[in-house]
Amino acid sequence: MPSFDPSRILFEDEWLIAVNKPVGVPAQAARAEEDDSLSARLHHYLNENGETPYIGTHQHLDRDTSGVLVFAKKKEANRSLSEQWQQRKVVRHYRALVRGWRGSKRRLHTSLRRERGRMRPSQVGGRAAISYVEPIECRHGYADLAIRVETGHTHTIRAQLAAEEAPIVGDALYEGESAPRLMLHAHRLQLIHPLKKETMHFEAPVPKAFSRKLRSDETQSLAEEIVSESVFLEKLHQAAEARWFLIHSDLHPKPTSCFRWVDGWGDDLPGCAIDVYGDVNCDTRRDFAVIHLYDSLPGELEQRLAELVGTFGFEGLYFKRRPKKASDVDTLDDAVAPAKPCFGTPAPERFLVQEFGIPFEVSLSQGLSTGLFLDQRENRRRVRAHRPETLLNLFAYTGTFSTAAAAGGTSETMSIDRSGRALSVARRNLQRVAESMQGHSLVGDDVFAALKRLNRRGQRFDLVVVDPPTYATSRRTRWKSGSQWTDLSAACFSVTAPGGSVFASSNDRRMSEKQFRQFLYRGARLSGRTLRQIKDLPLPQDFRAGQAGVGQLKAAWLEVE
Repeated sequence: MPSFDPSRILFEDEWLIAVNKPVGVPAQAARAEEDDSLSARLHHYLNENGETPYIGTHQHLDRDTSGVLVFAKKKEANRSLSEQWQQRKVVRHYRALVRGWRGSKRRLHTSLRRERGRMRPSQVGGRAAISYVEPIECRHGYADLAIRVETGHTHTIRAQLAAEEAPIVGDALYEGESAPRLMLHAHRLQLIHPLKKETMHFEAPVPKAFSRKLRSDETQSLAEEIVSESVFLEKLHQAAEARWFLIHSDLHPKPTSCFRWVDGWGDDLPGCAIDVYGDVNCDTRRDFAVIHLYDSLPGELEQRLAELVGTFGFEGLYFKRRPKKASDVDTLDDAVAPAKPCFGTPAPERFLVQEFGIPFEVSLSQGLSTGLFLDQRENRRRVRAHRPETLLNLFAYTGTFSTAAAAGGTSETMSIDRSGRALSVARRNLQRVAESMQGHSLVGDDVFAALKRLNRRGQRFDLVVVDPPTYATSRRTRWKSGSQWTDLSAACFSVTAPGGSVFASSNDRRMSEKQFRQFLYRGARLSGRTLRQIKDLPLPQDFRAGQAGVGQLKAAWLEVE
């Protein structure tokens, strides 16, 4: 997984560099401390090749738009490029795949204004946007459009096509049809060379995803993807490009060695997810991969899948065959989660990975779970940054939220879980980051019984973390995610200190975010507490399917008056 694929360079001389930006890659950094932008990648690539890089940015494309981006390589080129963009002398051609386009070639002249994060048509106070649209091909209700933008700004094409009732496929913000990517591509760019004064034309090939979607409304099965080896490998590379910062997190002072590399439908590979676990115990990091299969495959295709993934240089690969309902199978069954790798060498029975510099213990050979839920990475960082004085961690499993809090300076945590084995791992996780285990208690008990006991004693916590499984049974209680969240959240609010917070999350695919919020509000009322604020928390960037609402982790941060 190189830091930059040089085949994406469309043109380069001592003054300019034109690049075909991959989908899912920001043009500019959203976080300075985690710069995964295309300009940062170019900077590292040029530096690795012995140059003293300068990258001047004058053009912007949305993270989810692919295509031509031009950068200055010398400061002397900046003035000319800036003037050309400001004076609208740069000619921009796009391609968009839409559903609902009517008619043929058209000129769109719209006045747009920003409203609630979107650009909307407006008769008053808007900015003029002019585009020329011509259909290239129409099939199966889709239209492949060639678009030249004359004047415009952020989201011009997306807003104009949505206003024409032909939103771009994959554009959730403008009610476009669901798709693994936004079907918008900066196809061609024309400008004057800042020093040579020659007219320059740069063209990025239209992504193959456009023609695949245009040919058929059906997504290929995982088996068909594996048989089409070149397409499968292309999608693995695209998924890697969208996770550049995680793959190359050694550039960060607090690195992360575990993340989701492929997220099923979100990376156009339905039925399959791949997680990476980098062993940091040894001097040289060793990477292992876990392949989650949500669709059954014949044995020969499973093996071919492992071989293709193995070409990326992993030490070993493990299969986890995911049932539709985890409660239907023994999660430790070797047929479901083989203890031996399907490719390469075995990982240590237990080893350490890093998450923003925090070590966590994982095991890839002991059932479906590894000891660390990767989709909670950003939420653990939030808990760490919040620095509560006291933390209650319910359904604590291996105590990763408690460990994150302790790493941030929290001196008093209580982790409650029925599994003594999981709490043993939690103890080791805490011992690696806490100055002392005094104040960090691990309680092997039924969560519901423990909450009643804590409430009777009058114990209160600055932050309560509750992340239950979808189903759970014990001798005392039977838990099923859904309406029971009302009583569970009420019990959590009852032990939350005045002015404290509750972090609640659920992986229940049947429950919508709206229902989840309703249960939490009802729980607050039932406990007699008033909520000052409730904030829905997004998934990490590597969980791309969940960002489109497919099997989404629901997470909320609730502040109590």
